[in-house]
Amino acid sequence: MAHQILQYYCSGCGTLLRKIVGDAYQDLFIGNTEEECPKCGYALLKTLKKEWNEVQLQERCSNKNDGQPLPLQSLVSPSLKFQSAYDEFIEKFTFDIEALDSLALLNLKTGDTLGIIGNSSNNRKYTNILITRLSIRALLSKRQGGVGSPYVITVDAGNSLDFYQYVNFARQYNLNIKKILQRIIISRAFTVYQLADLIINELHKVIKQFDTRLVIISDLLDMFTHDPSVDRKEGIYLIKEIVSAIRKISMSSSSPRQILGVISWDNDHQSSYNDILLSKLDKHIEITDCITSRSKRLSSLLSQSSVKVKFTNNKDVKYDGNANNNNKFNYMLPVRDLCLNQQR
Repeated sequence: MAHQILQYYCSGCGTLLRKIVGDAYQDLFIGNTEEECPKCGYALLKTLKKEWNEVQLQERCSNKNDGQPLPLQSLVSPSLKFQSAYDEFIEKFTFDIEALDSLALLNLKTGDTLGIIGNSSNNRKYTNILITRLSIRALLSKRQGGVGSPYVITVDAGNSLDFYQYVNFARQYNLNIKKILQRIIISRAFTVYQLADLIINELHKVIKQFDTRLVIISDLLDMFTHDPSVDRKEGIYLIKEIVSAIRKISMSSSSPRQILGVISWDNDHQSSYNDILLSKLDKHIEITDCITSRSKRLSSLLSQSSVKVKFTNNKDVKYDGNANNNNKFNYMLPVRDLCLNQQR
């Protein structure tokens, strides 16, 4: 008897969405799905494809079964994980900011590396707010819109974390503040060499210990730019090693699971450092001041301040020759949306 494995995949990016075992005439038809591919964001109504792989049961026998065909379940590799597109979709990291989370290009998942960039002391405050939001959201259960990470690990490279922000967002989501703070693991270093050693040689051990889904290096460039004893060439070398370590950790299969690696920094006056980080990380969110007269008038009309958010995706972007900038997105975001849970 012929049995087949039916595979559903997105033709846009090749992501396998689901596998189903059935006989040669069984089918699962998805006619009017409104879901998007969790990898590339294209509508599955247009990109969903299916493929049958036939399996002959009689060709697979076992001496222990006295020549009888093996059970169908034994024909499927135990390493394969069967899951629906919805199961894959809810693994995404979100900020709970509609303007960002609705971007198909953003699609933050474990295995990605993300840069969050500010270019002034005021914008650095906003990058810290985004980091805090992402941390709290990662700790939420999947039912609550998070990823159910047991812990979040943050290396505070600039000694700039605002713990009241964690408390603020925990309250907004009606979470137990003490329990939430106990699940946020903080580490600090006092020199660039301690920082490099912590990230390159020690961080992977801590990740394995706490089985985290999210690792954040906040304000990475602070010590590099404020310590006059750091030679520029040596600083560039250390930053390259740090970013390489984060990328390796994010995609490592030796950890319990892949992680999302996030690095934040201030790009003022250090273009060489900034260029290295931008070239090595998959995705970037940059927060800048709204300085145009039009943006000032709009902020005045809204009775609130705004910031300009620029998003860039350098990972898994397909070009069709007609849209060379389809990996970039600009948006003017009210500061209120950064600071508040939108469900309030």
